[in-house]
Amino acid sequence: MPALLSVSSRFLILLIFWGLAAIGAIAQDANQGSNQADAQDTSQASSDEKSPDAETTLVQIEAPERNLVLVSWGGRYAQAQRAALIEPFAREQDSLRLMKFKGNLESLDRVNAEWDLVDLELEDLEEACALGQVTALDPKQLGLRAGELIAGALHRCGLATQAWSWSFYAPTLDGTASGPSVSVEGFLDPELMRGTRGLYRRPDGLMEMLMLAQGVPADQVYAALTAPGGPQKAMAVLEPLKADLRWYHANRDLETAISSGEVDFAFGYTAALQRAASQRDQAQPVLALARAPIVYGLDYWAIRADSPNQEAAYAFLRHALTPAAGAAFAEELAYVPTRVQAYAGIRGLPDVPKAEQSLVFDRLWWQSPAGLAAIDAFEAWIE
Repeated sequence: MPALLSVSSRFLILLIFWGLAAIGAIAQDANQGSNQADAQDTSQASSDEKSPDAETTLVQIEAPERNLVLVSWGGRYAQAQRAALIEPFAREQDSLRLMKFKGNLESLDRVNAEWDLVDLELEDLEEACALGQVTALDPKQLGLRAGELIAGALHRCGLATQAWSWSFYAPTLDGTASGPSVSVEGFLDPELMRGTRGLYRRPDGLMEMLMLAQGVPADQVYAALTAPGGPQKAMAVLEPLKADLRWYHANRDLETAISSGEVDFAFGYTAALQRAASQRDQAQPVLALARAPIVYGLDYWAIRADSPNQEAAYAFLRHALTPAAGAAFAEELAYVPTRVQAYAGIRGLPDVPKAEQSLVFDRLWWQSPAGLAAIDAFEAWIE
């Protein structure tokens, strides 16, 4: 059996234990102090990101988990989006991708990517919103003040940053330059504007314009069209011009008719009219548009409900709403901006839509029983 430790030996061992415990406590205190300092640094960095100086650059955001993926239509529309909205944003963010779909929820389901933002028409936006596929927007994240958007541009689940519109092609009035604009009444006056008029062979947009021409306030047009005999009342305005009307099924057909001189005047999509006017064989053609968009329509950006890039998506929407982006898009495709401040930098397009003069196109109304009845009335009249 080993001998018992002496008193002095036991005292020495206790001193060693006490020393080791003290060293451990000092190390633990040092580690806690380091963690607190890291937390303070993180808090300060977060505060700096929220400072007014940081917010002045709309696209300066933390790197997203993956590239921000946008889904939109193709053709000239996508080209304009890329040039005016996407490429300027990507130069700052450097992590953005554009994909194409056919413009409906069924084709959206077939997009082979985890997208973040999609460009939808109103009826698809309503359905996607009801199904919870897209998120309800937070207006505070858009940085807008009251009155900064034209009517209809902000939806519970979507934001329209540009608006397409109908307007007039009227290069001359009685052989003279028509000036900066033409009224609805002037376009329908057979004495003031003598010649052939090109129209789309479809009633939507046209009937709204014909009701406005009769003095129906913009906010009462669809009620007037729904009333018994409303569509017939709208088409009656064209009766004195019927022999001089030319009907076209597509934009390209109307554009060809204008550029070749087949028609003297036209009512159609503003972007198509501007393209046609630029191609017409005459020296410096004058394109007269309406004083304000007669009828304008809206498509909406919507954010995917489960997108991990919602911060980046909001940053893109704020960028697309800037006056510079709105003016750039108008130059590309003749779409009017939805942000009122953007109009100051635009030339050659209708002015800011006026509530009493401009109507927000209601695609859903045309799918209702009243809208289907109006289509039947149009076909009966045109035949």
